[in-house]
Amino acid sequence: MLDDDDDNDEQIHATQASSHNWIPAQPGQRYTFRDMFCGAGGTSCGAQQAGFRVLLGCDADNSACTTYRLNYPEARLIQGNVADVITSPVSRRVDVLHLSPPCQFFSPAHTREGQNDEANTAALFACSDLVNKIRPRIFTLEQTFGITFADHESYMNSLVRGFTMYGYSVRWSVIQLLTWGTSTQRKRLIIIGSCPGEPLPTFPAPTHAERPARGQKPYMTVFQALSRGRPLPGDIHHQPGRMRRVNRASWNAHQFLPRTITTSGVDAKFCHPSGTRGFTPREIANLQGFPPRYKFSPTQVQKQAGNAFPPPAVKTLYDHLRKWLLKVDRVQQSLPASAHSTAATAISTSSEPGFRLRTRSSANTVTTRRLPTILIIDEEDSGNEDLMAGCNSGSNSSGDDDDDDIVMLDSEPVFTPSGSRESTATLPEFDLESGGESVTQHGAYEQNVTEGVVELVKATESDEVVEISSWRVVGRHATRLSWNLH
Repeated sequence: MLDDDDDNDEQIHATQASSHNWIPAQPGQRYTFRDMFCGAGGTSCGAQQAGFRVLLGCDADNSACTTYRLNYPEARLIQGNVADVITSPVSRRVDVLHLSPPCQFFSPAHTREGQNDEANTAALFACSDLVNKIRPRIFTLEQTFGITFADHESYMNSLVRGFTMYGYSVRWSVIQLLTWGTSTQRKRLIIIGSCPGEPLPTFPAPTHAERPARGQKPYMTVFQALSRGRPLPGDIHHQPGRMRRVNRASWNAHQFLPRTITTSGVDAKFCHPSGTRGFTPREIANLQGFPPRYKFSPTQVQKQAGNAFPPPAVKTLYDHLRKWLLKVDRVQQSLPASAHSTAATAISTSSEPGFRLRTRSSANTVTTRRLPTILIIDEEDSGNEDLMAGCNSGSNSSGDDDDDDIVMLDSEPVFTPSGSRESTATLPEFDLESGGESVTQHGAYEQNVTEGVVELVKATESDEVVEISSWRVVGRHATRLSWNLH
């Protein structure tokens, strides 16, 4: 039986009164995983180490795809544009989906226009369509923290709105990856989303710290990261004799890797412990947390490793998500975390996503889609006082419709994050004192206003009601209270 987590129990709606209510695990069964923009497979590596079954990867880079095939021969690989996945007639649902769209355009190091800027931004906005196509229970997204800067506010707003538009609840935070077990001083934006009716997972607590508390470890240093991996005999990516010499009088064994590893290498001050050379490509991969036996294509190893979501950080996140799912599903099971364990290498008993084989608790069976919850966690925030926007009520407003003023929306509600860590929806161009009718590409919207609560009815051109939602209105801003699909 899983250990109880007091912080998480309040956010999981499944009843966990006694162990006899839990479902026994089926032999060989694991939660399923897909990796979009997979690159060399850093996220797949960490997810597999956490006990997930890797079903599919997708990337357009030839060298990265070669590496992925070498390490995940049982997974399907789509080498091409993610648009092929979106337009495919086959959806292939999974439990958890990960997205790592190209981040160069939003990186703080991006100081001039690049030839791939347009394609990279298009890939970012394709993420919501990928989620809607695959419809996972949970998705994660990793991106440079630069997208949270004021210069890119519109991109961040559009990214979040894309997920909530499809009914997903989202939570995000800027994470210092040192706190999740890497040797990299790199901050990344991490987004977690859950489908309608699925409890929204929290973020895992830091596993490493400069001054470790009980249950934590000290930050991983470069020396420690190198020591945990030994190059294989004959490894073409480990030839220190061919590396250029570096004038370095002393070596700091307790240093951390810089924020960015580029294709031209790390800064000279971050040299090998010998003090006489830089790092080999294999050592770069070890520093990023790839296992010593991880295979790489003959070319662009440093680029592949540098672009990867470090496997140790992924394992921390996905260990937490696996335990979260087991609690939600009330599965009495404890999977070994090692990728070399029996559970991690077992073949699934079904080609279908694992969650379909389990009987879901009635408390998690929701016939009404609730409001997508938008949560923002500040980097310094402990995460214990999350603010939830708009899912406090499960019923529509009541009142006499004949006495209600009828007003219309000119367009879809737009989600915009505010500085108070909450998120609200802006209802553009509506007037509580007048009526009217508006038909947009999304259908007709009719609002019945009662004491600050707006009931929004969405219908097709044939007057068939397809959606009813209610909103709490304050000035020109509104928070959605419920969302009923018909």
